[in-house]
Amino acid sequence: MRQTADIRQVLMDGGIELMGPEEAGIVFASPGRDDPDAAAVLLSVHACLKKHYGDREGRGVASRLGRATFQYGLRRWGEGAGITTPAFRLQPLPRKVRTVLSLLGEQLSRRFGSTVRLDEDEQNWTWRVEACPVCTGGSGETPDCHLMAGMLMELLTWAGSGRYFRVEEIECAAAGAPACLFRIEKKALD
Repeated sequence: MRQTADIRQVLMDGGIELMGPEEAGIVFASPGRDDPDAAAVLLSVHACLKKHYGDREGRGVASRLGRATFQYGLRRWGEGAGITTPAFRLQPLPRKVRTVLSLLGEQLSRRFGSTVRLDEDEQNWTWRVEACPVCTGGSGETPDCHLMAGMLMELLTWAGSGRYFRVEEIECAAAGAPACLFRIEKKALD
């Protein structure tokens, strides 16, 4: 239960920063917000964003909420994960990115029961999430994990010392794929 409360608080803090207290109160007052299951909280927030803002605008707000949520999560859990130390920050970029993507995957596994696999080739990292906590149970024709994509974008910007990396969800469980698959370009956008 404490774990769910921590996740809910990080989401709420990001929501307040992004939308202001009144709008965040509406989004976080949605059914499921008090559910003891952390995944149910994410699903509830995701559904409320789409309902409150509409499909298109809800996707944009979800992406920005993911970015804000990462920052609050970093403040809450970064030191314990060992990623806020100078020794970590001075590592080569590829090692930092692999480390933070792996750590986020471990957190999704531990907190939500997801299975995450990180692969890479010369041009991209691929991050595969089975039992995605953002879209499980959803349905649609296009990828729908905008909150997760936003979180990945901010994580990579942070690990990349302010450089931006293209993150694209190319498969989504909500659109009928067996898992959510994110492609992350290794070359930062200049």
